[in-house]
Amino acid sequence: MIIPTTEYCRKLFKEYNTPQKIVDHCEAVNRVGVGLAELVNPVPNVDMISGLCLVHDAFKHWVLRNMVSDLHEVEVAARIVACQFHDFAQVIRQVGSTRNPIYLDGPFEVKLAHYVDWRVQEDRVIPFQDRLDYLQRTYFQGNEAEWQARLAAERALEEEVFRNCSITPDELDKL
Repeated sequence: MIIPTTEYCRKLFKEYNTPQKIVDHCEAVNRVGVGLAELVNPVPNVDMISGLCLVHDAFKHWVLRNMVSDLHEVEVAARIVACQFHDFAQVIRQVGSTRNPIYLDGPFEVKLAHYVDWRVQEDRVIPFQDRLDYLQRTYFQGNEAEWQARLAAERALEEEVFRNCSITPDELDKL
């Protein structure tokens, strides 16, 4: 699989006028994602993780600016990179979203990129519980059964990501 380089992803930020706040977030997710990947045994595809981390939110502003309600930013990213990186575009689609958690069934690299994205708010690592609390308030208010199922899935994902890792989830902010 051909994966976009860091330089290619950064050119997309400029080409699509990605706001600096989103660039900073994607760069922080990339730094933490690559750092975490390098501590997992065996080491997963770090280049794939880097590409996913850099483009996962790169087009959020485009979706909002163009008021495209039927496309998620990962789908926009996939469509933009598909000409040069067809197979990678298919992987980007597996990142999913909060309402479409297909990442739970994706390859390890997708799971790691998703987890790190949830742990990085703006450009800093936050406790997983803080993110979970936000998600419950924002997306699952009044739907306790759905929330409990999702909470169990996200906790299992965290365990999977750190199962063969030399740090714990509480040490993620050191990366």
